[in-house]
Amino acid sequence: MFVETVDRGFENLGGFVAKNPLKVIAASLALSLIAGAGVTKLSLETDTVKLWVPTSVSATKRRNILTENYGSSTTGLVKYILTAKDGGSISRESILLEALEIHQKITTEVKDEDGKGFQSYCNRPTPSSDCFFDNILSVFDYDEDVIRASASNGTLISKIESKKPLKIFLFGAEYDDNFSLLTAKAIPLTYSTAPEYLETSVEFIGSAIDDIYWKAQDDITRKTDVFVTTSRSIDDEVTRLIGNDSFLFALSILAIVLVLAGSLFTRSLVTSRSTLGMSALLIIILSIAFSFGMMGWCGIEANTLCFISPFVVTGVSVDDIIIVLEFFQREVDKGTPAVERMPIALRQAGSSITLTSISTVVAFASAALVDIPGVKSFGLCAMFAFLWVYVLTCTMFVAFLALDQRRMDQGRGCLFCQKNGKEVPVTPSTRKSSYGLPVQDMFKKLSTFLKRPQGLLTFFLLLVSAGVLGYQGTINDVGLTQAEGVPDDSYVTDFDAKILETTENNVLVNPTLYIEGNPFTNPTKVQSLYEHFEFCSNKLGLLYPVPQWHSVYTIWLKSEGKDEFTDFDSNIANFFNQSVVEINGTQYNPVLYWDDVVCTNGHGNTCKGGIVRSKFLSLVAFEKLTTKYSHERDLGLNENLNKLGFNDDASFWYASSFSFGDSDAVIASYLVKNLLILVAAVSVVSWVFVGFEEAISIAICVSSILLSVVGIMKLWGVNISFISFSLLVMAVGLCVDYNAHVAHAFRHADKSLTAYERSERALCSMGLPVLKGGATTLAGTIFLAFSSSNVFRSVFKIMLCTVVFGCIYGLIALPVILPVARQLREAASSCLSNTPIKSMNEDNGDTAVEKD
Repeated sequence: MFVETVDRGFENLGGFVAKNPLKVIAASLALSLIAGAGVTKLSLETDTVKLWVPTSVSATKRRNILTENYGSSTTGLVKYILTAKDGGSISRESILLEALEIHQKITTEVKDEDGKGFQSYCNRPTPSSDCFFDNILSVFDYDEDVIRASASNGTLISKIESKKPLKIFLFGAEYDDNFSLLTAKAIPLTYSTAPEYLETSVEFIGSAIDDIYWKAQDDITRKTDVFVTTSRSIDDEVTRLIGNDSFLFALSILAIVLVLAGSLFTRSLVTSRSTLGMSALLIIILSIAFSFGMMGWCGIEANTLCFISPFVVTGVSVDDIIIVLEFFQREVDKGTPAVERMPIALRQAGSSITLTSISTVVAFASAALVDIPGVKSFGLCAMFAFLWVYVLTCTMFVAFLALDQRRMDQGRGCLFCQKNGKEVPVTPSTRKSSYGLPVQDMFKKLSTFLKRPQGLLTFFLLLVSAGVLGYQGTINDVGLTQAEGVPDDSYVTDFDAKILETTENNVLVNPTLYIEGNPFTNPTKVQSLYEHFEFCSNKLGLLYPVPQWHSVYTIWLKSEGKDEFTDFDSNIANFFNQSVVEINGTQYNPVLYWDDVVCTNGHGNTCKGGIVRSKFLSLVAFEKLTTKYSHERDLGLNENLNKLGFNDDASFWYASSFSFGDSDAVIASYLVKNLLILVAAVSVVSWVFVGFEEAISIAICVSSILLSVVGIMKLWGVNISFISFSLLVMAVGLCVDYNAHVAHAFRHADKSLTAYERSERALCSMGLPVLKGGATTLAGTIFLAFSSSNVFRSVFKIMLCTVVFGCIYGLIALPVILPVARQLREAASSCLSNTPIKSMNEDNGDTAVEKD
């Protein structure tokens, strides 16, 4: 009843659009433009932690607590790595002098167009405090003469060794048996600027590098190579990536139009429908504009992944157009009266394209329910686009098709041309069906081959291959590196590669312990915290403590003759008011610790009412560059802290690498759960539109396609990540297209035919449109193979696998399953009703009785 109602609705819609094509086009265009105007309100989010880490994991909750208490953690960081061109040690006079030259250029010499330099833009704890930076050059007081004197008197190495912990300030350091420095591979230099000045500081720090390396005199030969990155580099490089690959999108649209126009071209201008390719172009552009516009109106932030959706929409959007066009052309070829063609065609095609469109929209809508913000916004972006593709296909394209048929009936060579008397209007007797005899013969031969037992054997082999490939997917690696999301030639990639090279595939991590409330007046609590610190240092190998406000403050209290526990609260403001505190010959600036403490009232030297939250200590280490290792480190630190009685939701260890560790730890389970839900949802939608056994058959094929794609991902080097998670969700919607049209044709075939004859009729009827749909999808996404980013190339790999396996299962496996499923249903019904089993081999397929 429901499907009949839908069919009647499409029949009425077809009649209305055919009578009022210009009004429908105008209304569709107006609605699209109104929605698309929201793009002016669209914003782009590039914070990787915010986008790609689930909101439900512990690391995200902790990050939100820190943001709430300490504000945004964004700092304008500019990082350099200097290495020797000859590959030797950097602990040499000439190398250190070049490092100092860069440092002086950055901090004192280079000015912007307003005459301001680093001192105007550096990140200061307070407006009156000095710029803060610390690197290996500090042991030479940032003085060229001290470096030269140290080199001449043989104290250069000993001065360098006095910098603790040395491993942080020199990368790739090696020592002899007496722990004396032998060599080091790189010098890191880091400069902090206020976030709001980062863009300006990046420009003039870049100018410093240009002055040294590119604008120097020809007779100056530099002895170092420099690698740089900043805290905004990813944002800049992502923007550059989108700009670099935007022409690929234009090529994708052009390819779609050419493929579609070429398939509709004939030698006669009158009979050729190639100009309908332009209507497909218009639908693609309007759907993408509608998608991004709706995101803007709804306040949904876009991200890099959203810019993949235009390629997908471009490739997939014409599938439904092809189906509508094919059903309409059949009515034309049969000689159906002009007034009845469109209602009948849309009645026949409507439920089929509705099934595929709903399945695709449901797939992306399910992605919008995932608690990964980046995946959610991508799902919504694609959902809006495919929803509008469906609407425009049923309205705008049908209107263009009606106008084009009027042109053909009147013998005109183009929509706005005058009637050409030399042209002969097309009649049923002068035009062959779009399914020529060679194509029909090909699919008839295929259907003959697929009949038992060959078909069952083929289907069995496909299932076995899907199982084997699916097993490969279970052992796939998890995670996505930073370099994969930026252009291949990015300086960020060069910087990361040099870090790994000079630190032996380790990265610098800086986990910090945050404590809620004030346990520091309780000697037992403080003692347990320091015991926890010993555990972290000895058991977990985090060997480099970074002094925080608590250790400096308590030593200062003792130096002032005060008790570190009873006098703790009453002297915090006084401590923060000190300009310099000297402890064991080392000077500390309390102003640097103002932001480490959140007070009930006031801030820094006005702190009153006790402590709400504070940083207790930080640790620094070089660790393996794997999210699995980061997750294990996260668990190890926080589980031990919990054993001391500290609430995990309030007091915890946190580092940015923990967020991605937590994310990658759950991404596989997220993927399995959501794909199972999606397959179930698609099965329900299919059940409504094509019946139970057809829905089960579609579910089997879709599941097998997904297993095969996941297995090929492993073989092709595409890891399980939030990117592949999003693409596999998308693949579910695409898989249905290649199966639903065949199942729909099988369901609506002549009921007097046997199940195998209906399967053959469905394959011959829908085989070519399915192949055309696969071809246009590949045409729309093949240019991603030439993208400058590995992420975009991964999209092409997954799309290619989806299309290939989709066509294989839709045109080979499904025609085998459908008649078998029908027989099994008949057998089950007969058993339940205690009636003889009906044979599927009789002409009517329903009345013959199987004899014992």
